[in-house]
Amino acid sequence: MRALHELTAIAFAVLVGFAVSQLPRFIQEYEQRLGGALQEASRQLDEFRRNAEAAGVSFNEYVGRHLDGSDAALRATGRTIQGSVLRVADLREQVQRLADASKFAKPVVLARGYDTSLVRATWERFQVTATFDPAFGAIGLVLGWLLNALLWRLMPKRRAYG
Repeated sequence: MRALHELTAIAFAVLVGFAVSQLPRFIQEYEQRLGGALQEASRQLDEFRRNAEAAGVSFNEYVGRHLDGSDAALRATGRTIQGSVLRVADLREQVQRLADASKFAKPVVLARGYDTSLVRATWERFQVTATFDPAFGAIGLVLGWLLNALLWRLMPKRRAYG
């Protein structure tokens, strides 16, 4: 039984170590998608701002006219503009939080606040590679070893009959 315990400890440590070592690359890819999403959302919002300017009204008045319009299509556009303002603010905040975070804090920052569609898209395109971050790998080795120890503690003890 001792040999099986040691074998699973090694397997868990190596597998979890390798998986955790992929985190920095995943976060980097997420940050790239986040930056692209912010750029595109800002571009769309700038279009609405230019439309307001061309109409000779402030941006807030432009949005208000849409929201207060009698036409359902105008009101829907107003809600879309409001959504764009909120999205740009949210994406900017995420970019800033990740930029301010240290390498080791980034996974926590990402876990606390992320864009679901961007994480999903990042995961769908993410490919595990042989790149290995030694610091995150070491953290993963320890986590794998602890996970193995926890699982063995949770297993019921076999009683010797005799």
